[in-house]
Amino acid sequence: MSAPNASDPVIDTHEWTVGAQKYKDVIAKTTLSGTSTLVDRLHAIAPFTPSSTTIDIGCGTGSLTLSVHQKCPAAKILATDIAEGMLAEVDKLHLPNVSTKQVDGSTLEGIGNDTFTHGVASFTINFFPQPIHAVQSLHRVVKPHGVIGIAIWGERLDWTQAIGIAAQKLLPTYDFSVPESPAAWHSERDHRAALESVGLQDVQTELVRMPLAVGDLDGVVEYVFRGENPVMAQALKDFAAAGGDVEELEPVYAGVVREMFPEGVVYADAVLGWGRKP
Repeated sequence: MSAPNASDPVIDTHEWTVGAQKYKDVIAKTTLSGTSTLVDRLHAIAPFTPSSTTIDIGCGTGSLTLSVHQKCPAAKILATDIAEGMLAEVDKLHLPNVSTKQVDGSTLEGIGNDTFTHGVASFTINFFPQPIHAVQSLHRVVKPHGVIGIAIWGERLDWTQAIGIAAQKLLPTYDFSVPESPAAWHSERDHRAALESVGLQDVQTELVRMPLAVGDLDGVVEYVFRGENPVMAQALKDFAAAGGDVEELEPVYAGVVREMFPEGVVYADAVLGWGRKP
């Protein structure tokens, strides 16, 4: 995959809308342990209360928003995303005190400085052209002494990495890369550094391992090839653009995941990070 320009979206916004329902069925469930842990950590240092205000950027289908709401149903939450289809899924939840807004999380244009007590994001900034801009924007809109928590995809992403292994069995010179921002980071060390770079204090990080919520390895194959996940779809498009045959790839991929994961489960790592704005 060729590197995008700094201002180009990594994944077309429309693709996130098209895949919203299946994203909710699989990825939102997969990442629930990561999002709920992040909310627990934030709640421990800055409780969600009826007087708190939270912004969730790149909210997807609302997993993180829902976790915050469950901590305190009276807390006000603004769930934002650039994809209308994702926001529609949040609206379907009919959560009291939760509103939605279509906005680019990289800039949060139109949202004032020092507005929220809590700023959160989960599994989204990896796909922003410049992920650090999202961290900077959250820092801008959170009040002094407020808290920010961000969950990102970690270094382990079994179902995606298996695409590269399978692809090289068919195209030995194929150079696979995950369709994400070339400026994305994945380690606890780098996540801490990113949060500290915008001025957050008392930064903590944690790694959470999450199984893909598809039931078995047949479900993994089905989700990767027909799950309408924009990241998987882009990975397959990249393989085809390099001269590969996606139909030929599927059985090879199935063999790879069965060989690599005989226990029948594939995992991804979540890297959580949180800190306080001075």
